[in-house]
Amino acid sequence: MTASLAASKHEVVRRIPLAEGWELETAGGRAIPARVPGTVASALRERNAWRFGDGVRFDSAEHTFRCRFEAPRAEDGEEIILEIGGIATIAVVSLNGEPILSSTSMFASRSIDITSAVGERNELVIVCRALSDFLRERKSRPPAARWRTRVVADPQLRWARTTLIGRAPGFAPEPEPVGPWRPITLVRRTGLSLENVTRRVELDGSGGVVRLEARFRVLDQRQRPVSGRFFAGDHFAPIEFAEGKIEAAVRVPDARRWWPHTHGHPHLYPVRAEIELEDGSTAVF
Repeated sequence: MTASLAASKHEVVRRIPLAEGWELETAGGRAIPARVPGTVASALRERNAWRFGDGVRFDSAEHTFRCRFEAPRAEDGEEIILEIGGIATIAVVSLNGEPILSSTSMFASRSIDITSAVGERNELVIVCRALSDFLRERKSRPPAARWRTRVVADPQLRWARTTLIGRAPGFAPEPEPVGPWRPITLVRRTGLSLENVTRRVELDGSGGVVRLEARFRVLDQRQRPVSGRFFAGDHFAPIEFAEGKIEAAVRVPDARRWWPHTHGHPHLYPVRAEIELEDGSTAVF
């Protein structure tokens, strides 16, 4: 047996990609248009200011990406989240002059609550620090390298959460990826929000148990949860609420198994959570 959980009409989400209106400040102080997702190399290549074989080391300098955008201020019961998919590699992000993120991994995704920081007109700035400075600093720290590699020119790269592509002379010598290489999105959310949802399915003899755990946040105080039920097929159990967390466990007698197609039928049990809200409405996840 297996289960899945859908979203609720009481969690209204609007996703606004911040893909347009970006500019890159070059080493000479000149600003050129840039695309996000993108890198310094891709922005320069579109302007015919760089091409493969030029030998430019983008890790050795600081680069600044800037985006100006308009957005209505948050309404009552609404939150605004800035989702950053990934920035290569050492970066500081600020919104309207205030730092909101310091990142040292190009693979890490971030979600930042900027509800109180968003104004009618906004400026988002991403400063990508020189990775070579970070590697130079790491070189002066113990422990010393106990191995040698010919894959990369600088063995200190083992301390950086970044790709070797563009930094491996033998097979990928350039360009070094620097910049917001994954999407950046403005998310506006209202209603009751479920987060960190986990579902676990267990077999108990001939029966099965479906467990639900999640965190919830009330964005609109009129939609505070009062009670709820968690369903697995036609079976249900009450939902317990405690300090922003919900838990429930449904027992399914004589549960039908999920089998690979070579062994049987892959049976699914649809699951849902019905939560009664303070305003008399029902949120269905």
